[in-house]
Amino acid sequence: MAHPVLNFHPWDDTTILRALRAKFYPPQNYAGPDLRMEACKEVAMWKMKRPIPDDLEATGLITEAILNDKPDETSTAGIDLMYGAAFSRFVTLLVDGVQKRSHKENMYDVGLNIGLPARFVELRHEINHGSLPPLATLRTYAQQALTWLYHDYWKQMGVARPRKFEHSDPAEAFRLSLEDDLTKYRKNAFDALTAKGPAVKAAAQKKNFSDMICAKVAKFCSKDIEKLGIVIRELLEVNQLVPSNKRPGSSITDRFRVWDTLLGALSRKQQNFLHTLTATMISRLVQPDLPQIKSDGYREGVGQWLLYIYTDDCWQKSRDVAHLKIQTLMVPCLADPCFWTLRLALAVITKDVWKKHRPLYEKMILEAMEADKGSNVGVGDEDAMDMADGNDNEAAEGLGATVVENDEPAAYGLDTVATALLEVEDDGKEEEEAVGAPPALTYTLCLRTMNNSWYTAPVGEGSSNNYAYLVVDDKTKDAVIIDPANPPEVAPVLKQQIDSGKINLTSIINTHHHWDHAGGNSKILEQFKGLPVIGGKQCEAVTRTPKDGETFKIGEGITVKALYTPCHTQDSICWYMEDGSEKVVFTGDTLFIGGCGRFFEGTPAEMNTALNKTLAALPDDTKVYPGHEYTKTNVKFLTTVLQTEPVMKLQSFAENNKETQGKFTIGDEKTYNVFMRLDDPTVQKATGKTEPVDVMGKLREMKNSM
Repeated sequence: MAHPVLNFHPWDDTTILRALRAKFYPPQNYAGPDLRMEACKEVAMWKMKRPIPDDLEATGLITEAILNDKPDETSTAGIDLMYGAAFSRFVTLLVDGVQKRSHKENMYDVGLNIGLPARFVELRHEINHGSLPPLATLRTYAQQALTWLYHDYWKQMGVARPRKFEHSDPAEAFRLSLEDDLTKYRKNAFDALTAKGPAVKAAAQKKNFSDMICAKVAKFCSKDIEKLGIVIRELLEVNQLVPSNKRPGSSITDRFRVWDTLLGALSRKQQNFLHTLTATMISRLVQPDLPQIKSDGYREGVGQWLLYIYTDDCWQKSRDVAHLKIQTLMVPCLADPCFWTLRLALAVITKDVWKKHRPLYEKMILEAMEADKGSNVGVGDEDAMDMADGNDNEAAEGLGATVVENDEPAAYGLDTVATALLEVEDDGKEEEEAVGAPPALTYTLCLRTMNNSWYTAPVGEGSSNNYAYLVVDDKTKDAVIIDPANPPEVAPVLKQQIDSGKINLTSIINTHHHWDHAGGNSKILEQFKGLPVIGGKQCEAVTRTPKDGETFKIGEGITVKALYTPCHTQDSICWYMEDGSEKVVFTGDTLFIGGCGRFFEGTPAEMNTALNKTLAALPDDTKVYPGHEYTKTNVKFLTTVLQTEPVMKLQSFAENNKETQGKFTIGDEKTYNVFMRLDDPTVQKATGKTEPVDVMGKLREMKNSM
């Protein structure tokens, strides 16, 4: 007599499954050994014998990827591939499991039917058909996947939720519907940007979609702030406002254009929307459960949105209605100081706001610096980064979520950024004061062309260490003033030149938006009305921002080219000028004689591009006119790294000459400026680095601490 075959599935035994769940998701108060890898091996063993539930297999795949995230043992590319493979398989398992039992449907629709977030399906598509997203994004999604799996499968002891269901919770039903609507809106809006048909029709479709979402939000939220939070959290999910493949230093201008219509409509129609959105964005920047790292493309993108909302003209009406002002952003930024909030504060602060609220800001900064000294966690503190815990919400559910930290330190510490804020009224001083040197006295200079020959003539001595330059076309007497930051000293010189018929002042040009360069624009315009202001979009009273590489004329003889060099600030522009065979470049705070500016709003990679690709590509005989006289200070640092003949010659010149602007060329800089000699073995040895970007970052760190 044949015995019946017993098919025993261990996952059908709740006792076995409960024990396995405790290994994958240890309780919050668990203090024993990490058993997650043991759980992964157990699942793998089951799978070898027979097919297992999709959720169970996916949990093992994602957990194993997280546990093998070891930067010391595996390359970043290898970790990227490991996460990508695990996440792609996770989504495919769940979606294909349904499609096999039904007609072939759109993957997004299937995902929606089973409660799988649309962003998960999108990321799978990006992994399989595009480039791998940044590692920080993959890590975030892996944690979100484990959370979703817990609620979909483990919380119910292995009984998966029905794959097609109606939510009994109205808030969850609304959230899923909104997620789908936002994804469709984004795709429609991107199509509108690249539409080949009539632009009016595409814009109308975009507006109709926006109106539909606004109506749905208004019906659900009314004036309920808590419900409004659901809307904002969905907007801030990766790949909505911020692209999932956001790379550090990259622009998200296309996202601004995509979302402006909807966000503007929500701001007008939904009370408290803009306040709640910006407050949530700030909390995302701080997010104490994640390490503060400069390579976090997502949080950089959130900061870019805040900067855009608080400073761009297109948001002015919405800001006025919501009473959003720079000072309302500064307080939370300084109340929770971290790499990202301080970087944002430096980007948005204006001289007037600083002066008006300086006592409060100084108090907050000094308190933060004092607290940082006695704490385990501080911006740029690599040891503190290693102490980061899991997500608080997951911990509340009893989940032992693990954050795998990136070993890349922040670009600069709290004390460095705070000091920059404290010296905001004359940020040009900080380079000199950082090494204890007194501020230099400089000239406001007149730069002319005469018979195709360039020369400089001092026309007045100032009381700060900034340079302002007057550039004149000798044939027509058309002139521009570059960085007239101190009107009481610059304006009389301009008036005297105009009254004597020596110049016809045609415009103001700025190298970047800092107050010691662009802060005098409005006062100059009060006396010399109607002048256009040419510079980056954040410069005071700016009227024109040329494109990168765009050229224009001063008079008949001088050709000017705009060279974008983002890093010191994101709107930094160097101005290259030619007249016949003579060539000069005005470099602001990007390139100094023998040095470079601090990376206030940028990264070592951006400064490397600015110096060693953009400026280094200029003809070697191009004379350099920087924004400050820092040569003596820079030479002190150069001699700690290089003791070559070019460095010694520069040191001798600096010791015997008060001013060095226009005395050295791009070719000269390549011989002694260590920031332009990143492949020099001696420089690499001094930094302990070999990759150009790493060498750049270490050099700046060494200079900052000098």
